[in-house]
Amino acid sequence: MRKYKTFKTVIFALILYFLVFFFFLKPKFGPQIERVTKSFEDPTSLDMGSNLNNKGKSNISKDNLNDKQLAAFKKIISKYDLSDQVTIKSLEESEFSDTSLGCPDPETNYTKTVTPGFIFNLENEQGINLNYRISKDLNISVKCPT
Repeated sequence: MRKYKTFKTVIFALILYFLVFFFFLKPKFGPQIERVTKSFEDPTSLDMGSNLNNKGKSNISKDNLNDKQLAAFKKIISKYDLSDQVTIKSLEESEFSDTSLGCPDPETNYTKTVTPGFIFNLENEQGINLNYRISKDLNISVKCPT
């Protein structure tokens, strides 16, 4: 009878272990989602103007930005000391898997939390393409290599 009780205890412990491991701990294997991007081909088809993706040659006007996008654009201009003459080539609203906003620095640790934000592809007066990302709350911004 004692062997049967020990056997039940071991089985119970194994079941508990697998439940905790598979349901409560996040496994580090399998595909990891880097970011989810919402983009649209035609900027005129947008309901609220939240995503502007420029596939053609023309630039996106600052007048087409909503309040949140305009605030993000102004924050990037001021933080990175850019000229007001930069043009917006494309703008995407995105959700990033961590606070690196998709441009991690190998020497920095980032918080693993879904961070909504914007991806600005800009062009300066010299025709150089620039890629900036900023969180929607405007607290985190990064310049990404192009």
